[in-house]
Amino acid sequence: MVYNNRGLNYCNKGEYDRAIQDLNKAIELNPELFKAYNNRGFTYAYKREYDQAVQDYNKTIELNPRFAIAYNNRGLVYLNKEEYDRAIKDFYKAIELNPALAEVYINRGLAYKSKGEYDQAIRDYSKAIELNPTSALAYYNRGTAYYNKEEYDLAIQDFNKTIELDPRDADAYNNRSFAYKNKGEYGRAIQDYNKAIELNPKNTVIYIGNRKIAEELQKKEKQ
Repeated sequence: MVYNNRGLNYCNKGEYDRAIQDLNKAIELNPELFKAYNNRGFTYAYKREYDQAVQDYNKTIELNPRFAIAYNNRGLVYLNKEEYDRAIKDFYKAIELNPALAEVYINRGLAYKSKGEYDQAIRDYSKAIELNPTSALAYYNRGTAYYNKEEYDLAIQDFNKTIELDPRDADAYNNRSFAYKNKGEYGRAIQDYNKAIELNPKNTVIYIGNRKIAEELQKKEKQ
């Protein structure tokens, strides 16, 4: 277990190659250690070596078919590979094994949203919120699904809650600004763009471009 635990620590620190070395050693010493395969799988996933990750999750599931996290992790790899139906199948299995994992509902919601199935996504995000009412991520993603459905008031409510839970979420301000802009509330949209720029200067070019559009629309409205 020592190599497994140290490998996990290396992975959490972003030292993926060192993590894989330790996890290889853990598996060499104990080929039945399913958690080492799982940990190596998400290390490969962080490196975007998705086929290697899937192989490790397959082995994890072979060794422990009731390990819900492995199905969730493999589903995330399929999600990143845009294999949405396979992802959804894995998320269903993870939920069947452990219905209390709020993050799996969020992940399945992401897969449904990627397929354009917004109502299904909203149901999953709502279930995640029921299980974990302090999940800013669940509110944020439900907000984006409402936005995609052009239900801007509901989107704004969820972005408000996201910001309440995570006041430094620049994307929540940016997406709320889109909802305000589409409602014709240009002043509020501009305020949110400004806050997004303050919180995440790295995306200044994108945010400023969006702010200029809102400012031009606001000018036209006043003419």
